[in-house]
Amino acid sequence: MTARLDLAEEAGVVFRSRAQRDRRAVTVSLSEQGVRVVRAAVGALLAQRRNLNFVLSPDKREAIHRLLTKLIHSTGGLSTANLAWDSDDSFVSSWVQAFPDDDPWLVHFLGAIPLLSSRVERESAKVVGALGLTPNGFGLLCALRRSGAPFRMSPSELYDVVILSPAGVAGQLYKMERAGLIERSNDPEDRRLNRASLSTRGQNVVNNIIGDFVRLHDWLLNPLSENESEALTALLHQILSSLENGRDETPGH
Repeated sequence: MTARLDLAEEAGVVFRSRAQRDRRAVTVSLSEQGVRVVRAAVGALLAQRRNLNFVLSPDKREAIHRLLTKLIHSTGGLSTANLAWDSDDSFVSSWVQAFPDDDPWLVHFLGAIPLLSSRVERESAKVVGALGLTPNGFGLLCALRRSGAPFRMSPSELYDVVILSPAGVAGQLYKMERAGLIERSNDPEDRRLNRASLSTRGQNVVNNIIGDFVRLHDWLLNPLSENESEALTALLHQILSSLENGRDETPGH
């Protein structure tokens, strides 16, 4: 976080100041330029994703809105002592108000997904953090495990299973290789390429943690009934398929 704030401050989009009541505390604020950048970026994202309006029928759009809102409103059994989930709905609403000329359903959808993803990542980190792993790092180990024996994949194949840049995947693989969770070797058919393989220790880590990891996600979905969970899964799959098809049809992808 500190490194990202340093970059943002250097770019002039945020500024930091000491809190008046506690000089040890730092407050981060958007600059006027930052506000313009955010508005332009969100506006561009909304323009790019307007095709989602045509992916789902009005009934399905209302259904996904209702289900995502239900998850946002629920604490999922979490303690609210240090997590202000109550502000989540107002956060999404503020974006709807900030872009009154855009489809409120699309604004809500593009705001709700990152909020829920952040919640899942924070809770997932509690399960895997004790082993020095991040949720994305554990996701890479799981991807290797799912690939089947010999549990080997190339970095390019791993890019599609986590929300990380190629550099981010490379960094995770480097850390896990040093921890003895994976091994890397050259591709026998092309010595310029390398592949990552799950080590015996890595397999044991996945086998030991995966049960708690899956139970956590089930727990986070507790606010939804089984039918609602299945409905949300189907709706998100429909949207994802549309995005993937659109990417495949784009030149260069």
